[in-house]
Parts: sequence; structure tokens; C-alpha cells
Amino acid sequence: MTCTPGTALPTAHTIARDPQALFVDVVTGTADILATVVTDGMAPMSTYVLERLGAIPGVTAIRTQPVLTVHSEGTHIGHAALDKAALTRLPEPEHGRITGATDGIDGLDWEICLALSRDGRRPLSALSQDVDSSEATVRRRLAKLTRLHALRMMVDVAAAQTPTPLTAWYTARTPVNTLPTAAATIAGLPNIKAVTSVAGPDNLVFKAVFRDLADIHRFDTRLNRLLPDLDATDRKIVLRPIRLMSRLLDPDGYAQEVVSIDIRRT
Repeated sequence: MTCTPGTALPTAHTIARDPQALFVDVVTGTADILATVVTDGMAPMSTYVLERLGAIPGVTAIRTQPVLTVHSEGTHIGHAALDKAALTRLPEPEHGRITGATDGIDGLDWEICLALSRDGRRPLSALSQDVDSSEATVRRRLAKLTRLHALRMMVDVAAAQTPTPLTAWYTARTPVNTLPTAAATIAGLPNIKAVTSVAGPDNLVFKAVFRDLADIHRFDTRLNRLLPDLDATDRKIVLRPIRLMSRLLDPDGYAQEVVSIDIRRT
């Protein structure tokens, strides 16, 4: 989204309170705000983009890029954010086509997910009280949700506490026959936090973290060497992180407030 001068930050904070807007950043480049939006289908997506975002004062243009495939998602902390001992406690990140099933997900499943979005460390005994169900039932539901990839673990640290505090969103274009290889190659790089293929003139969007601006140049050089057919068409450096999943963030990336991810409300 692009905004009239002086309105990007308050507009981003407004959008960040919408359940659909799971990631919101104020960025440099060809846009002022970058938001990752989730809805239950294209009809509610068009309603949200055209009737909600389009009606916010200060928004002058919206460019949408529907996600086709999530090749790697931000389930783990960026490169060098934890020491080796801490990293061994995390599961291996998943690469390749990642999909989450929604068939067979009922109201209780949603309530469990929403409770965990408020406190991911919630013990089973407290979680069962939150959703008014037995521990055995909640345990079975958690196993099902995990198996279906409907519930996933995400670990992150405030940017100010990592050696890679700079974040950038890339849009890129690669020949369609090289897309799977390009996505897998990018996902395997240590500073990559998410890779998706999208519909539009650019067919890849990925998120990376860096130590400083010079690190971006080194990354671009390596990327060009690994994938000479890839054309990185834009780089949006994050000026201010606003929302990460169910957390509103302060300028240093620390969680300030929990907000809803319940897209059923809309």
C-alpha cells in the first residue's frame, strides 16, 4: 500500500488490529506498508481489500499479490539469533510445499488455536480450562491440528536482541520452469525467514534478515551467483515492524499487545 505523506504509520497501526492482517510492516521502496493478509477464500479477500483497506483514509494505492504456494515459512528465528545449544532444541525447519488443512476444523479446534495465539506456552491443564474441555480431548485435538499443519509452532525474538536486526522483503521474477528450484535454493539460505510463490508479474516473494545494509549487497551478490536467472525486482527494507501474527510490536520488535487472529469474525 502507498499512503499520503505522514499517514503511513497511523494507517499501519489501524490495519494491524484487523484479524486478517497477520504481518504488517512500514517499509521503504515502492510501497509504504506491506501486509500479509489471510482470509477464508477469495471472496472475503476481495471484500477486505476493496471495502476495508480501500476505505481507510490516507491509502492512495493497493497492490495485491495472491499467494499460490508457501515454500518456507517464518517458523524459526533468523540466522545467528540463537546460540548452537539453543538451536538444537528447535525442530528442523520445513522446506518445500507447505499447506495447512482446514477441512474438519471445528469450533473447539479454533478455540484451542486462539488460546495458544494468546499464550503459546500455555500448559495443557490451563488450556483445557480455557476451552472448557478435558485434557485428553485437547491433547487429541492438538495432535490432529499438528498433523494437518493447521497448527504450527513459531519461534521469534525481538529484532533488537538479534545480530540480524535488519529485515527486507524481496519480490523477484524467475522463469516458471525454474521456480521450484529457485524457491528451494532461497529457502535453504541461512538468513531466509519465508519464501512464497505469488500470482502477478513477479512470481516470488521472500523475507530475509541482515546484520546491516552492507550485508544486503553481499546477499544479493551470492543470490545472483546461485540463481543467475532470478531477477530481484524490488527490495523493501522494514523501517518499523508493526505486527507479527498475534502480536503488536514496538519499534524495536518487542511484543506490546495481543490481538485477535480470528478471521471467522469477518
